[in-house]
Amino acid sequence: MDLESLGWNEFFSAHFEQYEGEGLVPARVAVEHHGFYELVGAEGRLGGIPSGRLKFGGEEPAVGDWVAVERVEGERKAVIQAVLPRRTKFVRKEPWRRTVVQIVAANIDGVFLVAGLDGDFKVRRLERYLTAAWESGAEPVVVLTKRDLADDVDERVAEAEAVAFGVPVHAVSNVSGEGLDELERYLQPARTVALLGSSGVGKSTLANCFLGHEVLKTAALRADGRGRHTTTRRQLVHLPGGALLLDTPGLRELQLWAGEDSLEETFA
Repeated sequence: MDLESLGWNEFFSAHFEQYEGEGLVPARVAVEHHGFYELVGAEGRLGGIPSGRLKFGGEEPAVGDWVAVERVEGERKAVIQAVLPRRTKFVRKEPWRRTVVQIVAANIDGVFLVAGLDGDFKVRRLERYLTAAWESGAEPVVVLTKRDLADDVDERVAEAEAVAFGVPVHAVSNVSGEGLDELERYLQPARTVALLGSSGVGKSTLANCFLGHEVLKTAALRADGRGRHTTTRRQLVHLPGGALLLDTPGLRELQLWAGEDSLEETFA
């Protein structure tokens, strides 16, 4: 697999030059476990662990990051020695911690902001996602799932468009496939798109529709209608058409790193 198909470009190449003389190679973080990473690069998949300097220096990578790694001889493993500068990043506050930033997705080109039309849809929440998406540097697209369960699709689309300020809004059904073809134009080869939304809105089901088969685990809603956390880790998957899709665990409350002032200024 060539690096360009994974999203590598001149930006990352320029920042990697300083590591070439050290015998390091570039790779991209595909899956994040607890203290362990799955990497993809020119030589395929590798298991990765952060160096002590990264781990104790608070610079551990996030899914989507490009990293400089040192191969472990004779094994499909590598030590992550450095994280390359991020071209874009989607961040939120760590839950219950006022001054700690959590990177939800790195080096993304587009963001599908996913909300369900079965009761999950809330304009205020969508405003928070839009603000964070705009500040990330990625291009947002609003995706309203479960249109087959809603009687007021046009009304909900109009509500979303009223706060989206020109951002595309699409209503789709993961069951019937209605509207999914409209999303294909955002999934160009080597382009990275993240799925962000609450639990149970159909992010993993949507990803499986793009993949053409079930790769990401899905589950029905709970009896009270609230979503189940079927995605428990962030992961980057390669779609058949060449795009890269980053699925994330459901976020019940997006605590904006920029704070409420940014939200009020945007939607005043």
